[in-house]
Amino acid sequence: MPQLQINQQPQTRVMTGTCAQCPAFVDYQGTRNRGLCQLFNEVTYAHHSKTQTCDLSLKSHSLTTTGIKVFVSLATEKVEDDGFGYPVPVETQQIEVTVDQLTKEAVHRVIRGRKDCEGYHVMDLWRPIEVEPALVF
Repeated sequence: MPQLQINQQPQTRVMTGTCAQCPAFVDYQGTRNRGLCQLFNEVTYAHHSKTQTCDLSLKSHSLTTTGIKVFVSLATEKVEDDGFGYPVPVETQQIEVTVDQLTKEAVHRVIRGRKDCEGYHVMDLWRPIEVEPALVF
């Protein structure tokens, strides 16, 4: 019976890289150097070292670059008096857009390309929170 030879050398893996280099990291583009880890749905710093857990999770999850869903609050450029001397937009609306990166510039590019958004400017934008359904007992 042939004997099975097992490689006795331990397989160590040196982790190199930071969260900023990970494809699952979405940079907030802020001054605090933070972003969202899409694998663990947590806020993290860009300078954190990648771990073996990160690498294993990346292999098991397929992060497709189909885009990032963002909600945008728009207001008309025309304003009117609110009765107390303050200017308020004549009309506001909220829309959902899909962008390739979570940056203001990417959102503005998408908004400029839409006919239904002409005459509006971006007041606010946010990424929706994915909420898992509650367990029912």
